[in-house]
Amino acid sequence: MDFQEKIRSILIGIRYSKSFRLRDVTGSIADYIVYSEDSPFDEGYFPEITSMSNGEKVLRNTETGDYFRVNESDVIFSKKVSSNFEAAFAELRDDVAPFLERLFGKFKIRDVRRLGIIFQHELEKPKKFEDAVKPLTDNLTGNVSGLAVKFAKKLPSQEALIRKNVNDYVNTIYNFEQAEELFSASYDYQVYFEPIVEDLRDCKIVEFLDASRASLDPRFYSILRKYEG
Repeated sequence: MDFQEKIRSILIGIRYSKSFRLRDVTGSIADYIVYSEDSPFDEGYFPEITSMSNGEKVLRNTETGDYFRVNESDVIFSKKVSSNFEAAFAELRDDVAPFLERLFGKFKIRDVRRLGIIFQHELEKPKKFEDAVKPLTDNLTGNVSGLAVKFAKKLPSQEALIRKNVNDYVNTIYNFEQAEELFSASYDYQVYFEPIVEDLRDCKIVEFLDASRASLDPRFYSILRKYEG
């Protein structure tokens, strides 16, 4: 099975040091995302903008399911994938990532702590998954409405996309959830910067995206293959 064809959303998140100054400019950031000629998003891409009590702005397209969130400590972009993962990933890599670098520079968003990307998959219910969980539930899985397994694994430094002579590291989070006939499997690939990186451009976001995708098969899909059928 080509598991990439089962990807239904891609979420990229950037966490930086909390800046209360950003509460005052999230409106300007939202305008820049929606109206700037620099933006990869058409003017109608995010028809809804919601203001939260903490100053967060949420740009949303309910038809596509895409959204963009910005607040005092995070920027998050989530894109739904209907069928063409290649096109969605190319848009994220070639258009959105460079735009994020420009956005961070324009609004002086500094001190990046973490880059993260989540690939969320929807698959047919794998019977072997339920069988694997039975020993942990005293064989009660047939009577429960849902199952969830989540674990994290820190990658060896030689495999990580990190700077040399610092304490950067890559963490991966595996999440499997079964509800009725829907089986959701997500892979969260994160790079932590220690010490923090002042400028997003120095985080090599495009290389980060490429590394996250390259790790899907050996890291995540090797697990999914065990529960096919």
